[in-house]
Amino acid sequence: MANKKFVVKLDASERARLGELISKGKAAARTILKACILLKADEGEAGDSWSDEAICKALDTNVTMVERVRAKLVEEGLDTV
Repeated sequence: MANKKFVVKLDASERARLGELISKGKAAARTILKACILLKADEGEAGDSWSDEAICKALDTNVTMVERVRAKLVEEGLDTV
């Protein structure tokens, strides 16, 4: 696997915020999907550190979506994702 240009490393508060967003289930489906992608892609201490391919298979999405979500988080921050 090639080195990822955008590495997701969430802190505990960001993970909690995303987890809360998912558990409430009141956000738009795309927003929940993006939160799930970020939690699975997290390479921080408490992260799942899944590969892009594993994320795509588990969440029924495509690699391009995963890459875009990673890039947006790294470049613009959690609030813009």
